[in-house]
Amino acid sequence: MKTPSDLVELFYTDPEKALELHGEMVKRDIREEYNKAQGEAQFWNGFYHDHPDLRADHDAVRTILTKNLANLAPMTVEAAGNELADLTRQYIKNESRHRAEAREAAVFVGGPGLEGTSMQHSQSSDLVSLGDRINARKEARRVGQAKATDRYAQESKAASGKSRTA
Repeated sequence: MKTPSDLVELFYTDPEKALELHGEMVKRDIREEYNKAQGEAQFWNGFYHDHPDLRADHDAVRTILTKNLANLAPMTVEAAGNELADLTRQYIKNESRHRAEAREAAVFVGGPGLEGTSMQHSQSSDLVSLGDRINARKEARRVGQAKATDRYAQESKAASGKSRTA
């Protein structure tokens, strides 16, 4: 019995034999899944035995495995495990570096009740707080409004002076 269609035909000709073959097919499928699960568990146990530093980063290991499965599949299990470990360490190192750079560039300012938590790592002149920007805009509007008011007053005086002389 090779295909399910052969099994369907056998159900009509010899139902007992069909049930027996169906049971064997189910057992074979269950064994295959069990062996696959055992093989996967054995791989991960061996992998983390050889690379215990990566045990806490299992999600990163799985991500790298998924991304590089095409390259790792043709390798031997041991070589693939070592390559996976190297790629994962490189990934973690890059992620740590990027996070550190982001932390260095970040400016943390505490709010009310957080006086002790205010951190300002970067004292660059390019970085301006939101409050400073708002105040600068208010000042620009005030100055602009004052200039506009002065200009309007001067134009009004000039217009009124022309109307008096005419």
